[in-house]
Amino acid sequence: MLAALGRELDVNYRSVTYGRRSMLGVAARLGSLGCAKELLRAPWCAATNVADVEGWTPLMEAAFRGNEGMAAALLAAGARDEGFEGSRDFGKGQVVGPHIASAWAEYRGNHRIKSMITGEPSTRTSTHPLVKVNSTPFSI
Repeated sequence: MLAALGRELDVNYRSVTYGRRSMLGVAARLGSLGCAKELLRAPWCAATNVADVEGWTPLMEAAFRGNEGMAAALLAAGARDEGFEGSRDFGKGQVVGPHIASAWAEYRGNHRIKSMITGEPSTRTSTHPLVKVNSTPFSI
């Protein structure tokens, strides 16, 4: 479909109707790894750090949603662990929570993704803080 639209297509254009996300941001939000990989290849070479209206980058979406394949593809294409500073008010209260991808990965229990982003080995052994590791149903 991209080829049919022509090489002049600006894949980094921020959609007016979809939260000001770029095409790569939409692919990351929807978990479409194939589409994201195509957008990252030449001739498209989508920018990896284009944030939407709320400040979310494609890497933040992947980290929040636990999509390891997406995070790996974005990092390989040059995505950086960055986001917006402070909080933002959209008329419904302030947006709170982590403002960088690695913090979202940790907050959501996606420790392997956090390790991929930071390059630090994961010290967590479970995928969620309430999950016991190496326990049986009869463990206390």
